[in-house]
Amino acid sequence: MLNYANTEEKAKRVKYVRALENFANTTMRVLSHPSEDKNEDRQALLRHANALEKLKTNLSYKKEKHPKKIYNDGY
Repeated sequence: MLNYANTEEKAKRVKYVRALENFANTTMRVLSHPSEDKNEDRQALLRHANALEKLKTNLSYKKEKHPKKIYNDGY
């Protein structure tokens, strides 16, 4: 029996690893074949890095959907 949470977590990790590989390939391409507009290259790499960081934080962030609220009335 497959555990849905583990399958979903694994899919997120695979997505992150593929994004990391894509970022590494993009970085290598920019370094080996720089364009005339270095600012454009910098912005593109920064955009990729920010998206990668967002994926990374999504892996470790767990939101509690229905937090238990304990009410203490003093008795």
